[in-house]
Amino acid sequence: TSVSRLAVVGQAKRITGRDISFDLAGSDVGLAKEHAEGVMRGLERYPDAKLEHVGTYGPGATRTPDSRMANVVGSEAYAMSDGSAVLFNNRFTSSPDAYKQQLAKAPVGGGQVPGDARGIATHEFGHVVAEGSNASGAAMAVAKSSTSGSVSAKVAKDISPYANTDQHELAAEA
Repeated sequence: TSVSRLAVVGQAKRITGRDISFDLAGSDVGLAKEHAEGVMRGLERYPDAKLEHVGTYGPGATRTPDSRMANVVGSEAYAMSDGSAVLFNNRFTSSPDAYKQQLAKAPVGGGQVPGDARGIATHEFGHVVAEGSNASGAAMAVAKSSTSGSVSAKVAKDISPYANTDQHELAAEA
């Protein structure tokens, strides 16, 4: 609702001192609230993150991802980020029960963000933080230096199996 959106915008401004736009058009209202909560948790911890916009893409969205974002992820992702925007895919967020069932099937590791809508938002916010801080390379270096065994096995166990995808996903999950 517009009242909820105004509250989130105001809270983001209070935390960061900046205007961050929120437009979750086309998303289920409950999922939009959970996504916003996940982003707000990230902002509370990292208020200097370069986030400028939180929105949706796909059916019913009022904004489309720029070509760089769309080429990287496409329509199969739950969400995407380019370092300044987090966009949630309405292909999934317009059907909350199916979305939640899919998320519940995801493999988890020791430190993975929760397999729910807040967790997806937290993960995408992690990309914003990582993009603004060169954390991807640092995350891989820390993982390599912190184990005597297989880096891949340690990352999968202590962070998440998805973090093994590449250094960008490792940074976002961490």
